[in-house]
Amino acid sequence: MDAERTGVFFWRYRRASAWQRDTWRFLYRTLIEERHWAVLEQDRVLLEALPADADQHEHLYQHDLGLVRLRRLLRARAEQQSASAPPA
Repeated sequence: MDAERTGVFFWRYRRASAWQRDTWRFLYRTLIEERHWAVLEQDRVLLEALPADADQHEHLYQHDLGLVRLRRLLRARAEQQSASAPPA
């Protein structure tokens, strides 16, 4: 949201209809919802504990190379669009 705060949104969505929708809602409310909130709480605690410059000191593994490549592609695209944008 700004230099000191972030906004996080978690989708809780599953497309279903008729008896499948009723079954999903029953399973969610009786079994899954408690686990869902436990995981969201873990995420909240983790995000609040991260230092402001956490993204500058990542230690990525070999299997994270796809993430690194995607970030580089997005950065290059943003720089390209920024350079070609008319001055404001």
